[in-house]
Amino acid sequence: MLFDCIVDEERSGVKLTLDSACATQQPFSINYRIVLPDGCEPIIFNLGEVVHTDQQSEPLLIGIVQDITELKQAEDKIDCLAFYYNLTGLANRSLEENELAPCYLKLELTERVMMENADDARGMLLELKKRGVPLLLTILGPDIPL
Repeated sequence: MLFDCIVDEERSGVKLTLDSACATQQPFSINYRIVLPDGCEPIIFNLGEVVHTDQQSEPLLIGIVQDITELKQAEDKIDCLAFYYNLTGLANRSLEENELAPCYLKLELTERVMMENADDARGMLLELKKRGVPLLLTILGPDIPL
């Protein structure tokens, strides 16, 4: 049965959507995760509608089911690239979107991160400096000019 495969925490939402579609005779569209026998949890897109036939007293649901796992992963990656610096995970748009004063931002980079990604780190730090974020760098070894 379909409901046996749906991830536990999403099962009630799927049931609610399908029950509502049956009650209102409206098409439905929902995304949810299922658990495969190998333990994988693909994300499923389900689009369908309710059909009544003369032979059945219960409504019949027809539609399509599509694995959209790769699409959702790509969307998540785009969101991450758009909103976060890849070195720190620090939100790069938080200052503007939340009207957060730069003096409240705290950032700590390890020397290893700085040395492994010096060009990226320098660019990110210069951008933060332009936005008014106070920076204090303590480097063991040669100074990195900003």
